[in-house]
Amino acid sequence: MLSLTEENYLKAVLLITASRSEGAGTNELASHLEVNPATVNNMVKRLKQKSLLHYEKYAKITLTEQGRKIALNVLRKH
Repeated sequence: MLSLTEENYLKAVLLITASRSEGAGTNELASHLEVNPATVNNMVKRLKQKSLLHYEKYAKITLTEQGRKIALNVLRKH
């Protein structure tokens, strides 16, 4: 079970990356969610541990297949 915040992060990554082939940056995600980049970093690490995001330090953030399914479900629900 994911928290509302975790769902919002997945949805944000989906929305940011929907119209392009590259992933989202941490600063871009922070701006979209109106939070501090350090907060994004912590959540991205948590979601990576849950196998919902692909992320390496200084690289772009992308959704895993499971993360994408959840994000699409959240988008439909909201």
